[in-house]
Amino acid sequence: MSDDNGGNFSGDGSVRWEIISGDKIETSSVALKRALKTAKGPSKVVQRREPSGARCMGLDHRIGEQFVVSVRPPSNMSAAQFIKKAIVVRNGRVYFTLPIERVSKQIMIRWGENPSGV
Repeated sequence: MSDDNGGNFSGDGSVRWEIISGDKIETSSVALKRALKTAKGPSKVVQRREPSGARCMGLDHRIGEQFVVSVRPPSNMSAAQFIKKAIVVRNGRVYFTLPIERVSKQIMIRWGENPSGV
């Protein structure tokens, strides 16, 4: 299993995204094939198996002015407590640790002309 599971998102005139998983993914999945065939818009998606797991990368040309990042605070904290206790600034970046919980859309990252959010 890879130690670098997660996602990376960046902008360079478009949005480049990458999701990395230490688990092997089933590329023959009917649901995955259907999702890739029905994807609309000026986006490119590449998925590949790797010795340590899987990587899915994409390029979305529908860029907006900003990313909107939202997280659901841990179930044992209010949003205000989470902001006060969890946020750390180091080397010019903002970090926080968020326990993985069984909730829908725990972390959301949006972009485009009208990203939902604030």
